[in-house]
Amino acid sequence: CRMLVEEVEHFQLSGLPARRPNSMNNYGLILNEIGLRASLSRLQAAIAPLARAVFPAEGRSLDDHHSFVVSYK
Repeated sequence: CRMLVEEVEHFQLSGLPARRPNSMNNYGLILNEIGLRASLSRLQAAIAPLARAVFPAEGRSLDDHHSFVVSYK
């Protein structure tokens, strides 16, 4: 978690443009768009068995993700 927060903070300090995750969050960042898609896809694959066990219908097929963080004041 610490490393993820640090990566988000480094990106925010870079001044590079960022699309926001949705219309309700002006202080968010889409992680897939800053180079974390592959890492989060591996995390998704690792938790897939748990998702299937806990949510048999909904967790049956995790085939994509819209991964983002939001900052609240």
